[in-house]
Amino acid sequence: MYTPLIDPSSGHHQQAYDSSTASSKVQLFISCRNLKDVDIISVSDPQVIIYTRANPRDGWMKLDQTEVMKNNLNPNFEKSFIVSYYFERHQYFKFDVVDSNNIGGNLDAIGSVETTLGNIVGAKQQTFIGELQKQGTSSKRGTIYVRADSVKESNMDVALQVSARNLPSTSSCLCATTNNIFFEIYRGSASGQFLKVYDSDPIAQTVNPVYPSFKLKGQQLCNSDKNLPIKFMFTNQVTAADKQPLCSVTVTLQQLMDKREWALSHVVTGQPAGTIVFSQIQIIEKPTFVEYLRSGWQINLCVAIDYTGSNGEYSSPQSLHYLGAHNQYESAILNVGSILEPYDNNRSFPVYGFGGIPRFMGLNQVSHCFPLNGNASNPEVLGTQGVMHLYRQTLQGINLSGPTYFGGVIQQMMSIVKSQGGPGFYNILLIITDGEIHDMQKTKDLVVQCSHLPLSIIIVGVGLEKFKLMKELDSDKQLLRDSHGQQAARDVVQFVKFKKYIQQGPERLAEQVLKEVPDQFVNYMMNNRIMPNPQAYAKY
Repeated sequence: MYTPLIDPSSGHHQQAYDSSTASSKVQLFISCRNLKDVDIISVSDPQVIIYTRANPRDGWMKLDQTEVMKNNLNPNFEKSFIVSYYFERHQYFKFDVVDSNNIGGNLDAIGSVETTLGNIVGAKQQTFIGELQKQGTSSKRGTIYVRADSVKESNMDVALQVSARNLPSTSSCLCATTNNIFFEIYRGSASGQFLKVYDSDPIAQTVNPVYPSFKLKGQQLCNSDKNLPIKFMFTNQVTAADKQPLCSVTVTLQQLMDKREWALSHVVTGQPAGTIVFSQIQIIEKPTFVEYLRSGWQINLCVAIDYTGSNGEYSSPQSLHYLGAHNQYESAILNVGSILEPYDNNRSFPVYGFGGIPRFMGLNQVSHCFPLNGNASNPEVLGTQGVMHLYRQTLQGINLSGPTYFGGVIQQMMSIVKSQGGPGFYNILLIITDGEIHDMQKTKDLVVQCSHLPLSIIIVGVGLEKFKLMKELDSDKQLLRDSHGQQAARDVVQFVKFKKYIQQGPERLAEQVLKEVPDQFVNYMMNNRIMPNPQAYAKY
């Protein structure tokens, strides 16, 4: 099986990590070769967990992790990471490679390596090569490659639709033709290497596949450089572990704008091997988030708090609503609300509860959307501190109940948005919850409707739940569809698990929660052909 050594993966997701003004940003791509197989039954499913710390005296803090690569001892990970690079200081990183295919979610260590960002950036071709080690063992554990590429920011999107004709056909060991072909995109880099930035889903039983249209950021596709080489490679996925590269072509974005069909070359023989066709290619130059803010757009925040019984009674120290230093609801409100508050001119936020019985309002039945101040006609509270005060003040007047329904608060938010009476406001609904939702299909239907409104939905998951359904709502890879098959106009949901990021500090939590909002904001404007008003700039 052919496995390219210098094609590490990035992918559909890029995570940003920054704590102050940085001299520059770099993008890290991770791959491994010849990993130790620690799975007794089959082949290991490797994953890399990344840790960082400010100095050797500090403990390691988890930064992020790659996706899991099934049955692969030579993985090119799809997920890349954008980090701030400071020439003048040490930035310590640790990469733990684990096998994640064990029952119960246990992780078996394959190996680990520690280095600095300076070592990665300063390495030959900006590629750090580390031999993985495991304490207490002397056997070879494999090699990790961490490649750095400089980041060129832009607000450009590229929409593509790819098809192919007459691709090479392959046969299985039983001599039967097996075609299950997907394509990958690799972008060139300053070091001359090609870095994987996208892969499609495979299409079976054809050598003339037509793939769904998709959209990539210009920075992801070609690092915002229209003359950077881009490689398109077609691969036949015979089995989960057997992927056979077929053919490829290397072009630039500028060339694709002039010519839509290109001959492919066989990866082994170099002979002609079919044709790639770009039936759609569109460069979308978007205004920036800041340009809209300058022209008068405001951001309105609405908060919804989960009062279902799974939180535990507030009087118990084990309760998620227990009023103490480690109350996750208060931490989420404070850290997210304080970031958004300056963007709201009147700094007043509607606040709702759901899943509880608001006895302080004289009600004896569960409500799935009630104003926390008891005033349905004016549910707004002044400032983040006002929300915190109201939360504490009303807690004992609410009986925890259930089930967990999101539909009520989303519908209420949609009513608020529709009542605003014109442009000028973009809205964020912050839902803080401890468990899986029980009206998933209704929620998906409402989210699809929300994709047409100036609205983003941020879900912060507190407690120990795994939140599988929340991850489905956070449709980074594929837009949601409602019960009638209607696709969302854009991604509007961001889900963040509180415990995963708060350990890295409240700033990291707020960053992760809010990082998609500017793109969601601009995408709404572009979908509705709303441009910033330059005449409004003079007012600010």
